[in-house]
Amino acid sequence: MKTISPDLSAHLASGTTTLAWCWRVTRVDGAVFGFTDHDLGLAFDGTDFEPQAGMIPSEIRSSSDLAVDAQDAEGVLS
Repeated sequence: MKTISPDLSAHLASGTTTLAWCWRVTRVDGAVFGFTDHDLGLAFDGTDFEPQAGMIPSEIRSSSDLAVDAQDAEGVLS
């Protein structure tokens, strides 16, 4: 079972959520691009995440062992 912070737990319990998926893509040349499914741009941890229509996340795959959780995103980048 995943553990969440008390702040996130309180936010989710408030009845109104403002959660969004953000994807950070780093090319092999070091260029970094940020995309989000939110309707506005977001900034987090030094990356600007731009709203990108058409980015569709898959379900999150996780397990109870120490394996890394995984998720895919499909879409067209221009």
